[in-house]
Amino acid sequence: MAGLVGANAASLLSTASGWESRVKKGAYVSPTGKRIEYSAGDVSREIELRGTVFQFPRYGGDFVQRTGYGGRKYPTLAIFHGPNCDVEATKFESMLMEPGTGKLEHPFYGTFDVLPFGTITRRDDLVTAANQTIVDVTFWSTIGSVYPGTQQTGPTEIDAWLARFGASAISGFGGVVDIASMAKRMSLAASLKKMIGEVGNAFDAVSSVVGDVRSGFADAVSVVNAAVDVLVGKPLLLARQIIDLVHAPGRALGGLLDRLEGYGRMLDSITGSSAGNPRLGLINGATMDFTRARVGNAFHAADLTAMGGVSGAVLGARSAQSELQTKPQAMRAAVQLETMLASLQAWHDDGFSALLGVPVAGTYQSDTGAAARELRGAVAAASRHLVELSFSLAPERIIVLGRDRHFIELASELYGRVDDATLDRLIDSNSLTADEIISIPRGRAIAYYPG
Repeated sequence: MAGLVGANAASLLSTASGWESRVKKGAYVSPTGKRIEYSAGDVSREIELRGTVFQFPRYGGDFVQRTGYGGRKYPTLAIFHGPNCDVEATKFESMLMEPGTGKLEHPFYGTFDVLPFGTITRRDDLVTAANQTIVDVTFWSTIGSVYPGTQQTGPTEIDAWLARFGASAISGFGGVVDIASMAKRMSLAASLKKMIGEVGNAFDAVSSVVGDVRSGFADAVSVVNAAVDVLVGKPLLLARQIIDLVHAPGRALGGLLDRLEGYGRMLDSITGSSAGNPRLGLINGATMDFTRARVGNAFHAADLTAMGGVSGAVLGARSAQSELQTKPQAMRAAVQLETMLASLQAWHDDGFSALLGVPVAGTYQSDTGAAARELRGAVAAASRHLVELSFSLAPERIIVLGRDRHFIELASELYGRVDDATLDRLIDSNSLTADEIISIPRGRAIAYYPG
């Protein structure tokens, strides 16, 4: 034991003098994406330990009951140096006035979502400390929720919504399909195989972009296709297979925007198919039992696959933090999710309305709405995650060129570097043509992402 204690003490001593290496430049990122660096002196933080003290008049002690702890507060003296210290301090003040949650890159304690709160004090010591302005402000860490609970936000919240959606969608599918005869089971199998084909077609290009997902996705399609005939009499197991298949591209590690595009193509293909339009199938032969079952089964196969597609897009957004680089990308992804959900909901409601319009078919076509409710929650959680993530990403800036420019020269001016990654970013974000790589013409609008 003594040897262990000695080793630990030696380890602490060996790192005790290295704290200087862990001090960095302080910075604040405002809710609109502006970022400014500042120098700092001594630093501190405050944590409130919450609880109640029970005092007893006849005894010389107290009973203290701890009930948790509050958020952290970071008193900050932001120091700006140099001939433009007053301009930088004024910019910092205006950033502190912006509504919403910002991000504090603390010089010693880490990076946190914060709100500036309380009085902001500014000192311009024109005589005693020329070329220096100090802004005194306190940043409060925030959980970003008016109604906090024990469940975490972000990816953890998304996972919880998706789990509930999966259970509801599978249960709902088992309750509405008609597999009372072999002919009806075969009609369901044929519809599911068609939907699997729609999924494969939509993701041919996407799976090739993300590399090794291509072969894995093709294998999954083959496995589910083979399972349809075996499991067609067990709709709950079959529904799980379909959901897992549709989620496969969403679990890929790269290409979020490509995956969202793929899910969007899949949704458009399904909602525009004959299976996705039961009104057309029920115009003629609506009184025939097999026709009603065939049309209903086809729609339910399409509905399960389409809802799985939107939930797959949500699953893709879960890992957005490691993939997105700019604020417009995050906001565009959030809008795509909301647009897909709105399109799905309108189509879903219309399809069930058509089936309920046939008296006999409608007896077992009641939609509980549970899966749709959980899916809305999942999309809302993913959208919040993307919007919150956008605060820490590089904002978009647009310049209009006043003269012809070479793209390497322009990259150096906008980003301060000309490595391959920067040049690729400039080309991709502006879709520069081969001619423009040689010379970008005067008047061309160029987007760039500082930070």
